[in-house]
Amino acid sequence: MLVKFKHTIFIVSLLLFSRYVSSAVILQYHHVSDDTPSITSISPKLFEQHLSYIKAQGYQVWGLPKVVSYLKAKRDIPSNVTVITFDDAYGSIYHTAYPILKKYHCPFTVFVAIEPVDQALKSFMSWEQLKELSENGGTIANHTLSHTHLVRKAEGESESDWLKRVGQELQGTEDKLIKELGKSPKLLAYPYGEFTGKIQKMVADMGLVAFGQHSGAVDFRYELTGLPRFPMNDNFGVMEQFKIKLASLPLPYKKITPASHLLTKDETLKEGMKIEFYPEKIQTEQLACYYANHGKIKLDVSQNEQRILVTTEPLPALLPGRSRINCTAPSSEAVNSGRYYWFSHYWMQTLPSGEWYPEP
Repeated sequence: MLVKFKHTIFIVSLLLFSRYVSSAVILQYHHVSDDTPSITSISPKLFEQHLSYIKAQGYQVWGLPKVVSYLKAKRDIPSNVTVITFDDAYGSIYHTAYPILKKYHCPFTVFVAIEPVDQALKSFMSWEQLKELSENGGTIANHTLSHTHLVRKAEGESESDWLKRVGQELQGTEDKLIKELGKSPKLLAYPYGEFTGKIQKMVADMGLVAFGQHSGAVDFRYELTGLPRFPMNDNFGVMEQFKIKLASLPLPYKKITPASHLLTKDETLKEGMKIEFYPEKIQTEQLACYYANHGKIKLDVSQNEQRILVTTEPLPALLPGRSRINCTAPSSEAVNSGRYYWFSHYWMQTLPSGEWYPEP
């Protein structure tokens, strides 16, 4: 009887652990073109190489709503699931990416910025094209009305007026999707990948699941209002990097200090930062973190059954703009040999005057 009881505990433990490594990789694209800015573009040739590799290696391409339903239910996701998403609804998605996606039978999601589509701007899709995509493997989702920086208050704007405006950006898009397409999947991609705690609360209250532009695989331990994706372009998407990212595993944090994504001019990282991760089977001696534009940083790493604790050295002040820390570590499990755990966190830093920095 005791042997049977121990055996049952062992099986339950395996099931619980399997949930922790159950994850998916979400890819983020913009333009699929040779003629658009490289920072947001991937060539049609490289994009097809991505899909060809995905299929050749036996990865499963799931639609984003399916992955979200599994995350919400904390259901096991196979270890080889990936998701394809596009931001902004550029015309090249319809004219160039869509035929390639059909060739490889891949579902996909397009996050739509409404105003450029309504204004029939030349470089964007039309509602007729978006409807066609929605009827042929595409999920059409929320990317706000105007593609604004949600975190930025307008000059003289009160807190309540700012939150009201953000709400209008989000709800207005939901209403437009339902009007034009008859449905909304309740999925949001933050413009520029920017969000704060207050915006996340609003998103949660609206029943939306939201995605940023910080890197990493996803599992159910992440907040559903700040899920990571891997941005892809001709630089970040080269095949050598793509293969590693596609096989990555989630390294979600329990706690991070400082936790805020928006730092004021008086906030610094001169005391370093602490990250408390869920326990994972990683090679802690090979855990590496890269900070902003300063490269690899020194770490103090400890691990037990409850957590992995990472303490960094004092860090230089952030420059105005968006900055991030990326951490990776190879798996110590034979079953995941050659795969890397991945974590990313980003910050926004205003100008010394407290004003927002201009976009490049």
